[in-house]
Order: sequence, then C-alpha cells, then structure tokens
Amino acid sequence: MRSDILGIAIGTVAAFTLLGTVTASASCPYPEGCAAPRPITDETFLNSMYLRGSVGYGVGSKPDVSIEGWSVDGLTRNGSIATSFGFGGWITPEWRAEVSVSPIFNSRIEYNAPSANVNGTIYSGGVRNASTIVPIMFDVYRDFDTKTPFRPYVGAGVGAAFSWSDLSANLSGGGTNIEYKVASSTSVGFAAAAMAGVAYDVSRNVSIDLGYKYLYVDQIQTKKDIAGYALTATSRQNSFNQFFLGARYRFE
Repeated sequence: MRSDILGIAIGTVAAFTLLGTVTASASCPYPEGCAAPRPITDETFLNSMYLRGSVGYGVGSKPDVSIEGWSVDGLTRNGSIATSFGFGGWITPEWRAEVSVSPIFNSRIEYNAPSANVNGTIYSGGVRNASTIVPIMFDVYRDFDTKTPFRPYVGAGVGAAFSWSDLSANLSGGGTNIEYKVASSTSVGFAAAAMAGVAYDVSRNVSIDLGYKYLYVDQIQTKKDIAGYALTATSRQNSFNQFFLGARYRFE
C-alpha cells in the first residue's frame, strides 16, 4: 500500500510540474528565446490565487468509543491513506487563506474477539467500523521568506468533518467465513487542524510541498435502528497525524 501511495504522490507532483512547464513554454513563442523570468519575491504572491493537491498517510489515535454512554475497550485504529486539496490566495506576501477538502479513506476501528474452541473447531470473530471522513475547512497559513526557493510555513484551520460509516461483524472457523453488515450511517462533527511544512519553488508558478497536519475530529457516529430504538455508537476526540507530499500551482 505504501508503494501505491508513493506512486500517487510522484504522479501528483509530476502533473503540477508539467503544467508549469507547459505554461512557461506557451508564454515564450519565439524560437530565438525570451527574456529571463522575473525573480520570485514577496510581491510575486500578493493578490494571486493557487490550487494545490497532496497525498500521504495518516495514523489515528487510540479509539475512544462508547455505545449509548457505555465505554468500549480493546479497540484498535488502522493507518489510512490521506489526501488534501485546496484553493486559495495570498492576502499579504506572508499570509494566505484557502478552502480545503481533505478526504480520509477506509479509516477503520476494529475489535477482534479472542479465539474460542468449540468441539475441537477454532472460531474467531470481530467487529469493524470503516469510515470515509471528509473534513471541509477554512485554513490560514503564514509563509516565511528565506530568500531562497525554500519557504517554510505554519497554518491552522477549522471546519466540519462529514463521515460515512459501515459497521460489520465477521465470524470464521471450520472452513467458513461469514461477514454481516450491521449498519450504515452518516454523521457530521467539528474539525480543527494545525499544519507545518516547507515548500520548494520549482518555478514562479509551481511549488513542491512536504507537510504535516494534525487533524482533530470531534465525533464519528454510527447508528442502528433496532425495534424502533436508535442505538448509537460514538467515537469521540478522534485525532490523526498525517504526512503529505504534494504540489501547488499559482495563477498569475
């Protein structure tokens, strides 16, 4: 899976770099050549807009899950693919703001029951809640001009996280494997994030970005209607440590 993530990241960076190259070639139609590009300065970014994309990997915190107020122990959370896309612009040469969408795919909370010997046959089973989490946020960043192509940055954001969850149970043993879908539901919760990283200016328009994000999602809920009673499982205070590789294209 990590090799797939690396391949997607390289493809994303290559696409943005190619876009910048094609743009530069289109602006210089003369076979004898054009003037040298203008240097990148703080004023270069003022009042300009950008589009960015990143892909990476995230590791979630230990689950804090309760069912109708009763705490559930023995749960684990897997790592998952993380993506992030944003559109924004510079307010000043140092400050920029954007609207971002950062889907997390197949974030799973699992409980694996101890194996049991029933009449000489070993049985095992468990419960899994798989979620797609989509935070939509308003982010603000502070860029630091080092007078080199490297531009470190820090940022923070707030918004809402929309979650689509599937709860399933499985039982295996004696040559059989049974999986039963228990419930599917959607929920929404408060989301906040803190970011840090460094961008490298490949050209006036294209930057490669290596970044880290701490993402907090207040709650993810899964509901099941049983005989007219809504049974709710809630995962609270979900946090994710995410690492990204991406690229940013600036429009002039």
